[in-house]
Amino acid sequence: MLEHFVSSWIKPKITPKLDEMQFGNRTGASTSHYLTSMLHYLLQGLDKPGHEATVIAVDFRKAFDLIDHTIAVKKLIDIGVQPELMPWICDFLSERKQRVKLNGGF
Repeated sequence: MLEHFVSSWIKPKITPKLDEMQFGNRTGASTSHYLTSMLHYLLQGLDKPGHEATVIAVDFRKAFDLIDHTIAVKKLIDIGVQPELMPWICDFLSERKQRVKLNGGF
């Protein structure tokens, strides 16, 4: 529940700074939106004579574990997230692991 409140306090500061092509962790956006956008971009380019495309897929399933939390916290400070939230955010990020729940299992 607390995560929801903190998120609602931070989102107004972060949202204007996000790239419009960022689809992860955005309300109303999903990987389907990203794939549609990418396909549109590729097909638009391929409509031009002599153009071709190469797609490289990268597996980021462990990306969360590789994030440098020091850099993430510094960026939050730089964009003006309330200083009072920073100790909670740092604690939230420490010793975290990502997991997926599927069919009642993790």
